[in-house]
Order: sequence, then C-alpha cells, then structure tokens
Amino acid sequence: MRATLAPMISKAQGAIDWRDSATLIERRVRAFNPWPSACTTLRGKLLKIHVARVETGPGEAGRIVDVSDAIRVATGDGILAIEPLQLEGRKAMGAIEFAHGGASRRGEQLGAQGATG
Repeated sequence: MRATLAPMISKAQGAIDWRDSATLIERRVRAFNPWPSACTTLRGKLLKIHVARVETGPGEAGRIVDVSDAIRVATGDGILAIEPLQLEGRKAMGAIEFAHGGASRRGEQLGAQGATG
C-alpha cells in the first residue's frame, strides 16, 4: 500500500462563501476547527466561526436573519446557526453575548457580496 500526498491546507481555504449550502459550510466549519478556522467578515473585520449547525429557511445569502440563541445566517440553501463566534481582536463568545455587545444585528450582510476573500 502506498501513501497518498495531500496538499497543504492554507488559511484562505477557511473563507466562507455564503452562496454555498448550509450543509457544505457547516462541514467546512468542522473541518477547519481549530485551524485555519472558517471565517468571514463583518463590517470589514474578520469573524471566525467555531461551531455551526444547519437549519432550514429562506433568505439572502450572507444576510443575518436572526440574532437570539444563535446568529442565524442565510446561505445559498438553508440557514446556518452559529455559536460561538469570534470577532477580530476579541475573545470567542456565545451569540447572546456577541449580540448584546452590539457586534451583530438582524439584516446585516456578512462577507463581500455573500463571499469572503
């Protein structure tokens, strides 16, 4: 049996494209935790997503549709419920603490045109 070489994982591979399905993004979050981390942007700052789960529902890809026990973001197919998460320069925190700190609001867009770079 011969070994198969796999390419090195780069930090850029952790960037979330919100046009992808919630299932694909959730798998990416699990695969890239703890390094290089699945990430997007919020108001021009890096936002790392540590844990996510798939839910059903409509919405514009990358748009925050609910802020409660989790930050819920619409994807190309479904909703991604995120908690905990970490904004650049801050510690990781749960969705409720994140929202109370004014870090996110319903209707905000994550990433650039539904994708990050």
